[in-house]
Amino acid sequence: LLQAASKAEEAAEVEASRIPNPSDVEAFVNGLPSEPTALYCESDAGLRQAEELASNLNLDGERHNDVGDCRRDKAMMHELLAKEGYKYLPDTTSCRTVSEARAFRAAHRSAVMKPLRGCGSDLVFLCTSDEDVDAGFDEILAAPMFGDLERRNKAVLMQEYVEGTEYAVDTVSRSGAHKVVAVWEYVKRPVKGE
Repeated sequence: LLQAASKAEEAAEVEASRIPNPSDVEAFVNGLPSEPTALYCESDAGLRQAEELASNLNLDGERHNDVGDCRRDKAMMHELLAKEGYKYLPDTTSCRTVSEARAFRAAHRSAVMKPLRGCGSDLVFLCTSDEDVDAGFDEILAAPMFGDLERRNKAVLMQEYVEGTEYAVDTVSRSGAHKVVAVWEYVKRPVKGE
């Protein structure tokens, strides 16, 4: 009984610390011990709510510049990179049907398939055959959308497979200043049964 009570207290504490609905922001801010000067979001799953809260709190609003969805949707991200003239994987497209995904893979011999919105290597597939495409497509569309368990994926992102070393670069930005805080080299290899 004591364990159940502490779990209930813990759940109540977690719920109380959640980002409020936009209609509750004023009450949330009034309950803070001091006026916030910045907002930090740890992961993609909370990014939309963090951006909305930062906007409601008038915190560094110019940095959002209406590209929030591009930070989460990989197809939109590539479209924005192309529009702004940055280098990126040249052949990337979203596919709503397995036949579109098969055609993309066939045009490139092998391709990478992933959700439009995701995290790390979750639901990322190297497709070298139609069977790989079928299996990956079905698994991605059956999974909940990352960061929004109420919605399902409706499309997949297909990218030309490029041989070579892959890096991830972690950055932080504030008031137009960008800082690199970490550079990671990925080492990926097939795992039996995956």
